[in-house]
Amino acid sequence: MLISCAGSMVLQRCCRTTGDRVSRRAPTLQADLENKEELVMMTEWLKCNMEPREKVLDFMRQTAVYRQQQIKDHSTNISDILKEYPRLLDRGMIEQDFSVLWPEHEDHLYEKWDLYYNGIIEYGKQVENWQGILGLEYVNLESLSIDKKKTLAFFLLPVILRGKGKGKKGLCSVKEAITSFVDIQP
Repeated sequence: MLISCAGSMVLQRCCRTTGDRVSRRAPTLQADLENKEELVMMTEWLKCNMEPREKVLDFMRQTAVYRQQQIKDHSTNISDILKEYPRLLDRGMIEQDFSVLWPEHEDHLYEKWDLYYNGIIEYGKQVENWQGILGLEYVNLESLSIDKKKTLAFFLLPVILRGKGKGKKGLCSVKEAITSFVDIQP
């Protein structure tokens, strides 16, 4: 069966299901790259479909290694990447890719955060008005608990690691970095 999607034809056979359940094979570099035709079909399907969620999750997982290779070989900017792989912005997809590509490393930063948080805070103090930027101008750092210092270090990351501004030369503003770094939802 063929499915039409924005001018591209995707074979329905790219969906491996058993009844209503989607198969859960663990991707390997060799297996994923050898089956390029099927991976291309899954990628095309993902461009046009947001549901069913289980199928999207499975296809994203199965195409993770292929997607990584394609991004390394062909993509020049984030806009191109997101046009080709729009599901990357779906909740949990980047985390899933990371755990598929580097399963033994997915929790390393979390596990080693105790080693880094103080250094991040010390480095962040070099940024002019960093406490005001984060709304902490009246907070005494020495009185913070260890857990609050760890959280503070996390929120300092976008203040320290600013990227390029949209359509501008140079760095984006600290406010832009903060709002695009972590989207805190209620």
